[in-house]
Amino acid sequence: MSQRAIEIVKISDLKSVKQGEVFEWCIDYEEFQWRKGDSILRSRTGVDSPWEIWPLTDNTKTAVNRKVFTLIK
Repeated sequence: MSQRAIEIVKISDLKSVKQGEVFEWCIDYEEFQWRKGDSILRSRTGVDSPWEIWPLTDNTKTAVNRKVFTLIK
């Protein structure tokens, strides 16, 4: 499921997909991944692109949503 950044006005507009312990967001074809309990968020702009690592202030889904929102805005 892909979202458009322009349609995301507030953090609660973010939609993630959970696959086991991993949560994924796809926004304007940029992929974000977070494994439950990790203190980092990974992102990449395409399948062949290297992952970028973003440190988190906390290892909760709320903190991850806040970070994803900050990165896309």
